[in-house]
Amino acid sequence: LIEIHNLVFNGDEPHGSELLANNALHAGVILGPENKLSKDKKVTDLRLIYDNKIVDTWSEKKWPYDMLSEVEWLVKEQSKMNNILKKDDLILTGAYGFPVPINNNTLIQVTSSEFGNAEAKFN
Repeated sequence: LIEIHNLVFNGDEPHGSELLANNALHAGVILGPENKLSKDKKVTDLRLIYDNKIVDTWSEKKWPYDMLSEVEWLVKEQSKMNNILKKDDLILTGAYGFPVPINNNTLIQVTSSEFGNAEAKFN
């Protein structure tokens, strides 16, 4: 998954609350192929690559457990507001690193040693 943020903030730093108030999403997402969750704990290494240059890496991430730890809380909080999450709803569970500006780069790739890759091309 590649999250696309506009990263225009109107308030003063820190911007975390403003980002969350905007549903943590400014512009869109690019989804790679679907992966079914396994009962086995998977460990993956991830890379963020801009125009064939590695921008950031993360090693030995336990999938999906380290990212799904707060979903149960989210489901309960949303149900209090009568917003029931349904099958095929997309929930962005967070990111390992800070947003990295694309600037003039045109090919953005995310690779996973366990799950495959996602990429987006920008003109």
